[in-house]
Amino acid sequence: MTNETDEVFFPQEGTIWLGVVITECIVIFIINAYAAFAFARNHHLRKRTTYLIINLTVADLLVGAVAGTLCLYLFYYPEEIRSGIGFSWREFIILTFNNVFPLASQTNLSLISLERLHATLYPFRHCLIEKWVYFRIIIGSWLIALLLSSVMAFLQLCVPEAIPYAWASYCFLTLLLLTISYTIINFSVKRNPLPHHSGSVVSDRKLSLTLLIVTV
Repeated sequence: MTNETDEVFFPQEGTIWLGVVITECIVIFIINAYAAFAFARNHHLRKRTTYLIINLTVADLLVGAVAGTLCLYLFYYPEEIRSGIGFSWREFIILTFNNVFPLASQTNLSLISLERLHATLYPFRHCLIEKWVYFRIIIGSWLIALLLSSVMAFLQLCVPEAIPYAWASYCFLTLLLLTISYTIINFSVKRNPLPHHSGSVVSDRKLSLTLLIVTV
């Protein structure tokens, strides 16, 4: 009786979840493609305070376009990944590309929260940061994501039972960092109101609060 029930309901549930994943990937791609087009078209949007946001937009765009496609591929052809059997360069590369963009997105969210925290606590020092610093941070964020993705891919191939703990740990650290950063930002803004003539500083604080809302 149980086997008959599984045969009836599991394919239907699989189809529903497949539709959810495809819809999610399409929505992610369209929204971030529109945002990327807006940044590319409007020069005034491309400034120091938005460099990390642009980088996040690119990462999220690739989540929908590449990581989503690979997830669907692995859903239909799970035999392509032989978890726990041993190391394979082909499988390692597939899993690395599958993980690198979601990890880059999470890493960028963390970096944006730290950047906004610095802008709130040290507004005048933050205004003196050069563009090349942001470029180095962006390059570093992708290197960190690539390193973490490689570690995740290796674990999935050789120690698959550790993968849920690895992802949960990284998600927890990201959430903890976001929570601490934006809590301090919110507390600092309420405790230290700025005079109206501090235009750039006020603008930075408004951006920080806007990003808090968007992140939540």
